[in-house]
Amino acid sequence: MSTPRPVATYPRRDLLPALRDMLAAADDAVLASAFIDTRGIHLVGEELRALGPRCRIVATSAFRGDRAQAAFAAATELGARCRVLNPARGTFHPKVIVTHRNGSTQALVGSANLTAGLVANVEAGVIVDGSAAAEISRLAETWWSDPVAVDWQPPDVPVLDVLDAGLWELVRQSILSGEIVNTLAEGSPNTVTEVSRAGLWVETERSRGSGAGPQLVEPRMLDVAWAALLSDGELTNRRLLRELRVHRSSFVCALLARLPGVSIASRRPIRLVFDPVGLRAAGFVQDDVAAEARAPFDGHTGE
Repeated sequence: MSTPRPVATYPRRDLLPALRDMLAAADDAVLASAFIDTRGIHLVGEELRALGPRCRIVATSAFRGDRAQAAFAAATELGARCRVLNPARGTFHPKVIVTHRNGSTQALVGSANLTAGLVANVEAGVIVDGSAAAEISRLAETWWSDPVAVDWQPPDVPVLDVLDAGLWELVRQSILSGEIVNTLAEGSPNTVTEVSRAGLWVETERSRGSGAGPQLVEPRMLDVAWAALLSDGELTNRRLLRELRVHRSSFVCALLARLPGVSIASRRPIRLVFDPVGLRAAGFVQDDVAAEARAPFDGHTGE
């Protein structure tokens, strides 16, 4: 067995790249996570899509069930198979990723759920292979096949993803439907045709010219960006596009720049900075807003 490799989200950011590399190289994978949200699914979405049904996800829906439902729906749309495990006693609480490739097994075990906590929290883990990984793989299989576990089924009511409460409070007071938001580098106009907790509908000159009309900027894009900005105190367009995979990065940066506490450090390249004093000056209680924004990243508030 090779030497176990520690990974973390802070001060280095090698946990998420390591997770993506494991999934990208895998023949199949089992993801056992206490909590999941659409932000976590988004962060590894390309890898999940490539694996399709060769990827299995088992998680609980005990906390913030609406968010878990949206995450299960997003993962299923990418082709993954999903099971819900809510034991009669206690809470399903592991954070384990197992991958197999050419007969060998790797496992990532740590503190991170499959949520926005992958970029918002201070998380750590260790990657192992050999006999240790094989034993962890057997554990993951017992969770997947647990008699209490059930295949996820879409609910009768359509699953709707929404912005985190803290961010929604800021957005709804900072921008109105019909406003134009200019990108920070080019000054290109983006007309916000609808503002709701289910996302923002935005029309660009290109989408208007092609007849495509307004396009939805999904909650997960804004939430992931806000989570990273809160966590690090700064955010660049480069990181947003390449690491966080937010492909409406120019609009998202321009929108975040309107929020209290956020200022523009640079337009070329785009760099935003966050100062909690700005939230207080605007009449928001920063601790409350930050708590509302951060609490959902792991789906719970104290376990």
